[in-house]
Amino acid sequence: DVTCNAVSPGYVNTEMVQSQLEAQAKSRGIDKEKIIEEVIMGAHPSKDFVQPEEVGEFVAFLASDGARSFTGANLSMDRAWTTR
Repeated sequence: DVTCNAVSPGYVNTEMVQSQLEAQAKSRGIDKEKIIEEVIMGAHPSKDFVQPEEVGEFVAFLASDGARSFTGANLSMDRAWTTR
């Protein structure tokens, strides 16, 4: 069987995101922690980033026989961002 799904993660704690946070902080003249706290996580229900390992584990599950019933889905992985 072939399945096809989309995984839509929220903010994933990667080097690229950390670099973007530093650039935002510099352009706004505030520290990176304040950008995370007020700009990124201010309205975020869980107040936490998705970790890269979590994305990998979820994708591995989707590739397993245990996920054969999932197909044609856009699966949000954003720690409740879309529920706000």
